[in-house]
Amino acid sequence: MNKRSIFPLLLGTTLIAACQPITGPDPLPVNPPDNIDLSWQELFDDFAYQNAQDSRLQANGWSISARNCCPGAGGFRANLVSFAQQDGRSIMRLDLESSGSRATSNQSEIITSQQKFFAGTYAARVRFSDQPLVGTRLPGDFPVQTFYSITPYYGDMHPDYSELDFEYLPNGGWGTPSGQPKMWLSSWDTYQADPWVQSNKSDALTSSFDDWKLLLIQVEPASQPDQQPWVRYYIDGQLVANHTGVYFPVTPMFLSFNHWWISTNESTDYRLWRQEVDWVYYADDQLLSTVEVMQRVEGLRRAGIEFRDTVPAKPLPSH
Repeated sequence: MNKRSIFPLLLGTTLIAACQPITGPDPLPVNPPDNIDLSWQELFDDFAYQNAQDSRLQANGWSISARNCCPGAGGFRANLVSFAQQDGRSIMRLDLESSGSRATSNQSEIITSQQKFFAGTYAARVRFSDQPLVGTRLPGDFPVQTFYSITPYYGDMHPDYSELDFEYLPNGGWGTPSGQPKMWLSSWDTYQADPWVQSNKSDALTSSFDDWKLLLIQVEPASQPDQQPWVRYYIDGQLVANHTGVYFPVTPMFLSFNHWWISTNESTDYRLWRQEVDWVYYADDQLLSTVEVMQRVEGLRRAGIEFRDTVPAKPLPSH
């Protein structure tokens, strides 16, 4: 693997109580190069689309989900994904709504159509929200706001399953009381759906992450027989989780964002939650720091590049 990262490699798991907020259009001081090197194998999307029906979405390898279940306490609706201009930049919005019943509980998701993301650097600038845009934050309303990579479900406890998650619960859930936000950082070996059995490594940060955050995952396979592969999670440039061993992905994955309900309060009052995404970036088989990703993103933007995908297809297991 090409190691470009300037961050130290920290052994073990390091957790922090909270990260410094990043706001505004330029979250970190960066000095992008005057001339952008276009030899990289990478994915970058500035989400400069008109709407969810924009033909460029499918052409650029994205699929907006429309299905009646899984995961969550509602179905996924394409109309809850939208695009807008904010502070002179294009952003993607993933909305979540409910009026208390499963029939009125609707979720949003966008996922790549190609399963080709594996070792390297995953990054996104995401705005999490601790309060609904419309309505009141109610006890028992448990949204999940995410950035993650995943394989298909191949079957119970299947050895080819892989998943890497940022999952933010702004109002509690999964054993956390209502009103207490928590960020989950999880690397999956495999699982069984029924009865539920999981093999994963998760770390949780009990803190609010309301506002714009820079999320980054470094995925490094073992380069020597005596070394362990590892997955490292960063928020705003700070290392927050380090996972090794069997929790390292074994199969190329899809890249996705979704916004879904663990469960909802039965109140019939309408609630609308919103998660926003500024951009997404992936460097194939390269380790980059948060600052280096920002330099790359700003360099691509200065070059007038709104979308770029030069990530090669990868062999997949046959099932």
